[in-house]
Parts: sequence; structure tokens; C-alpha cells
Amino acid sequence: MLNNSNLDNRYFEKLLEASDNWTWVIDALGRFVDTSQNIEKLAGYSRTELFSKSFVDFIPQAEHAHFLNLFANQQPITHFNLTFFHKSQQLLTFEINAFPLFIDQTFQGYCGISINITHHKIIEEKLRYSEKNLAAAQRIAQIGSWELDLISNQLFWSDEIYRILGSEPHALEASYENFIKVIHPDDLEMVLNEIQAAMIKKNYDIQHRVLQANGKIGILHERGEVIFDEQGTPIRMIGTTQNITELKQAQQKIEQLVNYDFLTQLPNRTMFVKQCEHLLKLAKHNQQTCALFCLGIDRFKLINESLGHEVGNQLLKAVAQRLNENIHNSDFLARLGGDEFVFMKINTSHADIAALFAQKLINQFAEPFFLPLQENIVIGLSIGITLCPLDNRDVTVLCKDAQTAMHRAKSSGGNSYQFYSFTMTESVKQRLSLEAHLRRALEQEEFLLYYQPKVATQTGKIIGAEALLRWQHPERGLIAPVHFVSILEDTGLIVPVGEWILHDLCRQYGEWCALGFTDISLALNLSVKQFIDSQLCEKVQNTLQKFNHNADFLELEVTESLLMGDFNNASSTLKKLHALGIRLAIDDFGTGYSSLTYLKLLPVDTLKIDRSFITGLPEDCQDKAIVEVILMLAKALDLKVVAEGVETEAQLKFLAEKQCDYIQGYYYSRPVPGDVFLNLLRENIKNPPLSNLQISNIPSLLK
Repeated sequence: MLNNSNLDNRYFEKLLEASDNWTWVIDALGRFVDTSQNIEKLAGYSRTELFSKSFVDFIPQAEHAHFLNLFANQQPITHFNLTFFHKSQQLLTFEINAFPLFIDQTFQGYCGISINITHHKIIEEKLRYSEKNLAAAQRIAQIGSWELDLISNQLFWSDEIYRILGSEPHALEASYENFIKVIHPDDLEMVLNEIQAAMIKKNYDIQHRVLQANGKIGILHERGEVIFDEQGTPIRMIGTTQNITELKQAQQKIEQLVNYDFLTQLPNRTMFVKQCEHLLKLAKHNQQTCALFCLGIDRFKLINESLGHEVGNQLLKAVAQRLNENIHNSDFLARLGGDEFVFMKINTSHADIAALFAQKLINQFAEPFFLPLQENIVIGLSIGITLCPLDNRDVTVLCKDAQTAMHRAKSSGGNSYQFYSFTMTESVKQRLSLEAHLRRALEQEEFLLYYQPKVATQTGKIIGAEALLRWQHPERGLIAPVHFVSILEDTGLIVPVGEWILHDLCRQYGEWCALGFTDISLALNLSVKQFIDSQLCEKVQNTLQKFNHNADFLELEVTESLLMGDFNNASSTLKKLHALGIRLAIDDFGTGYSSLTYLKLLPVDTLKIDRSFITGLPEDCQDKAIVEVILMLAKALDLKVVAEGVETEAQLKFLAEKQCDYIQGYYYSRPVPGDVFLNLLRENIKNPPLSNLQISNIPSLLK
């Protein structure tokens, strides 16, 4: 069954095709990218003959400059008459009305409607040479004409007027009283006032609605002129009536596309800027302080990539609805794009009020969203706030400032708010500079791998290492991953960089094997974008085959929260990797939100206890309890355990007593370059640790 929206669209399209109104879309270069079918009926061209050609290809040379100048202004075009060549080279005349299209403030072209007024132009040319009474007829509109005798109050109108009113010819008596009856009640006072005023100013030009006989509402454009006798007494009125219902519907549809977001039906960036410029001027005039809020959904990219774009779109619509429920209409909510929303709050006297409102919104979003394709989703909200004092910043700059603050809130952990400051702009500039350098870093071989040893807790023997990415910046020197990995993730560069990491890891392992170190294992982390790559398993297998390595030396680490994003796909990917012989570890174990019942369903070999639980050992009772539970769970499931972030002898002793398998941390060694790690391996063999645990015999680079 078709819904009302489908019916409306279908009838709207049929109305256009049956009329002399030709709709079209042109790009920023003036070329046709879409057109209604009736161009063939109007001008003899098929739609395909117009595509990729410009308006100027179909108009006389003398009109090129005028049209191009009008097009370059990127402003709405109204009532512009244009000469157009029929395919037979006959000259047609169209009246053009068009709106410019913008996406993210970038001009995309025009969407417009052209009315064929060729016939009426010919009539006007003939009437120009006619007698005085025909001069009045020159002002008659294209569809219907009428004449009102002000002395007898008799009204005469043409047959076209009947059709405009939705009636058969002569089915309705042509009278002034009947005309007044069909005027829409909300427009009646305005029409009567305009007619009365015309008795003094001699003419009127109005648009108003009428109630048609078929029950629909029509929109008319009327022009009238009052005729006076020699004594200056008004004796009659003559005028034209044009049905502009279709044109108005087309204009409204174009305005909806230009100013509103298709997905959420909220105002878009273009509409927001226009509206808020007015609000900002009003606030400055009234000496009021405003606050502009930019809101972003935490981890929205992960939701989109793991659960699919359809779920992401459902979530965006649900977020828009919840925001509408909590933000007053006068605050003017809009969607900027992606997962970002924005609104301006008027008369926010100081930062505390803005902060309280932001926290209220964050609390409102703690409630889960129930979506058709997903049981429930809980999200965080990051909010950037910029106060709008009486300075010279315009709305566009204020939006950028609020976005900068919002991104800072996200990077600080999310589910919080931040106020904009100048230092944030400087931070963004630095990030953009890093991003530009990162795009060249891979081809210029600026990346390198460091290795942090993994040590058997009971013996002190090095059993392997975790490979960690570093960036040797040509100007800033060695940069730790905390400063650039998030940029790699955001830009998608993490995928090719991840492939390089695996390639270099295999190369390095081959060199160490050639020196006799064949019993070590090497681990590396998989990012979200790498893990959801459909070709991940194939890429890993091809790299191992290229270096002729067995897979059992390689351990891939994934985070607990990554696995729970889409458990079924995650489980399938892990099983494929495990089938290749690769060992799998869950990194930062204990910090995620997964159910432990899933753990037995995954082909996992190792749990890595997050360093946040190791820091307080052995004094912190909660950390001790958590670590003991993880160790017991791992033993029950026959899993190995690595404790990350071990820095003290007391921590090592506690973990050894609790039978933790391996440690990794500064107590033994920081991450080091490959040649230093090789020396550690050699020293570990040259001076082997004791078989029984003696903490003092386990070397530490911190001592």
C-alpha cells in the first residue's frame, strides 16, 4: 500500500509533467544534471540531450553574459525571462524561478522551475501595437481575466477563471459575492483591504488562497487596475488571475531541500546560519549574552561501522527527537551534518547557566535508545559551548569554535562538556599540521616499531614482545602513538599503516629467527578499522606467506569493547584468524562492558590485565580482588594472562605469588628499538634467570 508521502510525490510529479512548467537542476558549472520529462514536449529535446550541457548552449549569444552574471551571484533567481532555442531553432521564452543549492556552505548549483511564456510574449508583442483598450489587456495574466463594474457591481470573468476555481464553465455564477465566498477565510481581510486601497492607488498586486470546488486549496496571483471616469470616480476594475499553486508547491519543495536536513527534518547548517544571524543581531541590540552549543554523539563512527549505517540513521533520528523534546523551540535546533547538532540559547547571562543546561542534556541522554533493528543503545553526549558576547564573531565562526570545544570534550573521554578557548584553536591547528605530515609519513618511511618485552613471571625469561608504533618526525623527533594514533583512526590511514606494521614485524622476526631466536612470540594491536576490514584475514595470511612464516609466533590483540560492538561478526573474524594458527589476546581486559558468558564462545588464548588494575597493587584491596578474580577466571578457562604496566618489585612479587603467567612493564623494560630488544634477548640467554623465583635476579632498566 502506498503511503501519503508516496502519493503526494507521485501526483506532484504528474502535475509537473502535464503542465508547461519545466523543472531542472544544474551544477556549479551551469550544466544540467536532472530535468523533468516534459522538456521534450516543450522544447523537442530528450533528457539525455541536455545532460552535461549548459544553459548557455541553448540561449542566444547576446544573453550569455547576463545569464552568467546572474548565475555567478549564487542568489535566488525570481521572475527572470530567458530566451531558449527549441530543437527546431524556434525561439521560446521561459520565466525562471530558482534557488541556489549549498552543501556545507559550498555552492552546488541551482534547482529551478521554468514556465513557458512564449505564447504570452507573442500576445504582448501584438498588444503593444493595438488600441487603448487592448493596452489594458496587455496586463492580463496568462490564465484568466476579469472585469468588475463598480457602478452595477457586476463581475465578468473568462472561462479560465472557472477552471482556476475548480468548477465547470458557468456552473458558478460570476459575481463579486461568489468570488468573496471562495477566498480563504484567513486571507479575506487582506484581499478586501487591498481592493479598497486600489481605489486610491489605482492598482493592486496580491497573492492569496482560494477554496476550490474540489475541496483543495489553490494559490492565486492577482493583478488589478482601477479605471476612472473624467471626474476621477472609479467606475470599473480589470485584472488577471493566475493559478500559481504548482509553482508555490515546487518552491516549497526546493526550499525544504535547500534549508532542511533530509534525514532528521531539522534545519540544516544553511538555515541555522541565516536564522541565528538574526538572533545574534537581536541579542546584540538588547545587550544580551548568548551561548552556542554544539553536540556530538560519542563513538558514533564505531556504531556506524559495527552495527551498520541503517542503525546509525535510526539513532540520528532518535537523537534529534530527544533533543527536540529537551530544547525550547526559540533555541533553534539544527543538524550540522554527521553526528553533530547545534543550537543557540538566547539570554544566557553567564557560563554557569550554560554549564547546567549542558549537564542536564548529558543526563537526559543516559537513558537508552530503543531502535527497531537493535535491542537498545546507550550513548554519551559531548558538548562544546561558546559564549557569544558583544564581539565581532559571526555565526559561522561561532559554530567552528563550538565544534572545536565539542571535539575537545570527545577527546577527553566524552560524555562531558567543554567551553571554547583560544588555546583550543591552536590545538586544532597543530592537529591539522600533524595530519598533513602523517599523510606523507608512510611513503617517506618515518614510522618504526618499538618492542616491549614480555617476561615469564616465575623465571624472568623473555618469551616475546609487543610491537608498538612510533613516528620519527623530521622536525619534532620521536613521537609516541598517543599523539597521532587517533588521527590515523579518524582519517582511515590506520589501515595502510597497520599493513605496514604487520609487514615490518614479519621482516624483523625473520632477521631474529636467522640469529637463532625462533621461540619468541610477537604481538600487535588491531584497531577498529582494521578489525572490520573484510580483507583482514586475507591480508594477514598473504603477509605470513610472503615471509614464509608459520602463524604461531604472531599474537593479535583486540580490545574488549571492540568485540562487543558486533559480537557475531567479531566472533566470525576471530575464528578465521585462529584457524590460521594465530594466537589471540583480549587487551585492556576488565575495562569493557561485555558479558563474561561470551568469553567462552571466543577463540581467545590470552587475557591482558589493564594497567589501571595493576597500579594499586598490592596495597589497593579492590585492585587485588579484581586481579585475583581475573586470574581465577583465566585458569578455569585455560587462558594465559599478561599483566600490563608492572613497575615495582612489590607488584611483580604479588603477581608471581598469584600465578600470573607473564608481565609487561617498565619494571623490566620500556618499549625499545629492535636492536636494543635483540641485545636484551642475548643478555637474557647469556645470564639466564634462576628456575625458582628470586625477584632480585630479574633485571630492570629502571634500577
